[in-house]
Amino acid sequence: MAMGVEIISRDTIKPTSPTPSHLKTYSLSFLDQLAPPIFVPILLFYTNTKTTTSVDYLEAKVTNRSLSDVVANPNVDHLKQLLPSEPHTLESKSWSDSPLLAVQVNRFQCGGVVIGMCISHKVADASSLSSFVNGWSCIARGDCDAVAPHFELATLFPWIDFMDQEFEATDQGTNKDNKIVTKRFVFNASNIARLIEKARDGSSMKPPTRVEVVSAFIWKRFMNWDRSKSHPTSKSYSACHAVNLRKRRVPPLAEHGFGNMCIAATASLTSDEVDDEYCSLVSKIRGAIRGIDGELVKKVESGDEWSMDHIKAEIMQACKGERVQINFSSWCKLGFYDADFGWGTPVWVSSATVSLKNLVIMVDTKNGDGIEAWVNMLEDDMVGFESDPELLALASETSN
Repeated sequence: MAMGVEIISRDTIKPTSPTPSHLKTYSLSFLDQLAPPIFVPILLFYTNTKTTTSVDYLEAKVTNRSLSDVVANPNVDHLKQLLPSEPHTLESKSWSDSPLLAVQVNRFQCGGVVIGMCISHKVADASSLSSFVNGWSCIARGDCDAVAPHFELATLFPWIDFMDQEFEATDQGTNKDNKIVTKRFVFNASNIARLIEKARDGSSMKPPTRVEVVSAFIWKRFMNWDRSKSHPTSKSYSACHAVNLRKRRVPPLAEHGFGNMCIAATASLTSDEVDDEYCSLVSKIRGAIRGIDGELVKKVESGDEWSMDHIKAEIMQACKGERVQINFSSWCKLGFYDADFGWGTPVWVSSATVSLKNLVIMVDTKNGDGIEAWVNMLEDDMVGFESDPELLALASETSN
């Protein structure tokens, strides 16, 4: 029997007091300008809840499935029902008609609750979303030490009209004509340890991170599939990681600074390098991420011409298909599992479908030592990718 989700109330939450004149206009920054025009979904699952508690707010009741069933055997189509709207539906609206945030609270007959949210990527990155969720949960518990966001990004990185129509004309990887499919691949601690040892290849180098080795592994399997379906094989490839600038800037930015405080770290391969060993891919990703340092942030903040031209060229190459790119966003260690609304912490935190092809969102497993990779690809690509024997040997679609 299919899971049933019935909307029982819908409301638009407005400020309780008039907005001060100096806050009526929110300025987007240069980094917000670079963010893709998508809505980012997140779901937080809570068991044994006994309390009741301009944003679109919906409440729904869920039938025919228990919360434990959904967590144990997640189905992306079911997860979509727990969101206030499918992300691509919100993206199809104009800015004036689309909420920046939408929330749906889903109540299960077993007493469990799932909070589903979609937030506009134009105003927030994953770290901002975590700050919002944890701030909201603190207030819900009556905690006077709730986090306070800082809105300084547009001052530090003001809007730049250097892309104009050329940049706006690109879809930045969104795909409106073909179906994007989302699958979850779970890498447990033991398999991640195997990848780390493989990446070190017997050297005494400092062990790479969980995110680095999983990213390189997925990149390798992605390239293997892409090369198998097309000829000639003279393509160039890249792996792009969104890197949080908050702690990399000198001095560091506020921990709860709100907005898109990220820059893309891109590791690229020529057609001659595609067959490089796995350890080489890990090194390239690590080098690209470490290259986003305080000096680079300073150049971007100052509007350095070379840095601006480089960022523009990187984006345009990917948008125009001049290379085959896979994108990574790590939500690991961002504190989503700390969000306690008075019911305890979530038993599971998940992503869902994002309308951006070749995007991988990485989320911690509940115990913190594994990674759930939420992979978004065109339907035809996913068929080949998910059947890769090496991927199947190290990742599962279920979590213990």
